[in-house]
Amino acid sequence: MAELVEQAAAQDPTKKFVLFDVAYDKKKCGGCTNIYSIVYRYNETGYLAGVVAGLVTRSKTPRTNDANVVGFVGGQDIPVIEQYKKGFIEGVKAVDPSATVESAFAGSFSDPVKGKQIANNIIGKGADVVFTAAGDTDKGVIQAAADAGVWALGNSSQQAANNKVDGKVAVLTSSDTSVESSLADAMQLIKDGKLPTGTVRSFGAKEGTNKIVDSAPYLKYVPSAIRTKVSDIQHQIVEGTLDVG
Repeated sequence: MAELVEQAAAQDPTKKFVLFDVAYDKKKCGGCTNIYSIVYRYNETGYLAGVVAGLVTRSKTPRTNDANVVGFVGGQDIPVIEQYKKGFIEGVKAVDPSATVESAFAGSFSDPVKGKQIANNIIGKGADVVFTAAGDTDKGVIQAAADAGVWALGNSSQQAANNKVDGKVAVLTSSDTSVESSLADAMQLIKDGKLPTGTVRSFGAKEGTNKIVDSAPYLKYVPSAIRTKVSDIQHQIVEGTLDVG
């Protein structure tokens, strides 16, 4: 998407463009003075998911075991997904340094079969919580979690709401990155004639885009002490007292 927008912006400098989920490259569009770029701090999203996974795996939450292993499945091995992975590992280790994190990339955002295969392999190594950030490949990861009787962690509010597979709850919660508020903000800036083109703005927990979803399974199965700990860490990120890189 970025390359196409950069080309269009260079061809018609009189028009303004909003590019979200990726930063523009000034070298490719004559400075990009007519593009407003929105990016998201996915390392925060991953970190929060890691905190949940690290706390849940060592708890007495249903479907957990004594292996102290959690997992991550990514789509393509690209910078955005690397941010998810890096944050996830750091979040797990922050609350449970002894935990083992198994991770793998599917190489695709549209291969549920591969996602299920990878998740099964990770679950086979003892993982009882698996975080997925893989587009449609997520479906296979969530299916594997349902089949094995372990927890999947999603990356969107939709996955947290539609958490069942074949009638069985599979998604414990999601570490959500919502694009809605940042895009609504951009539309308001356009309406007000104040769109800051030529800049890149970052959104995260502080701006309300990155958060753990209080889904029904999360509230039902996760002990209140863990949920309080997760909320405290999320608040620290919002306040800037915890830097997750």
